[in-house]
Amino acid sequence: MQESMRQRPLGFCNWLCGLDLYFSTLKEVAIIGPRDHPKTLELLHILCTVWLPNKVVAAYAPDDPAPVSELKLFKNRKMIDNQPTVYVCEHYTCQASVTDPASLRAQLK
Repeated sequence: MQESMRQRPLGFCNWLCGLDLYFSTLKEVAIIGPRDHPKTLELLHILCTVWLPNKVVAAYAPDDPAPVSELKLFKNRKMIDNQPTVYVCEHYTCQASVTDPASLRAQLK
């Protein structure tokens, strides 16, 4: 592989990403809130702009007809005080739920 990598280094970027994911801890992020709520959009904006390459983000709107119980990441998760809420987890163990952007940003660091 060494010669192929030397000749075509850009062709192996996905391999490096896969290797990074293999050796890193994956962050699992669950966000629950209405799709059009300004706070939901603000929390999603932070999730999209903070550099955290090894993350999986799942979102759920409370008015969605699909049963949330089928998604393990959302099991026993709900909005806090009727506010859009984010759970940042590793291996299905979550930090304290957050509803404000500053707390979310701090958890992602």
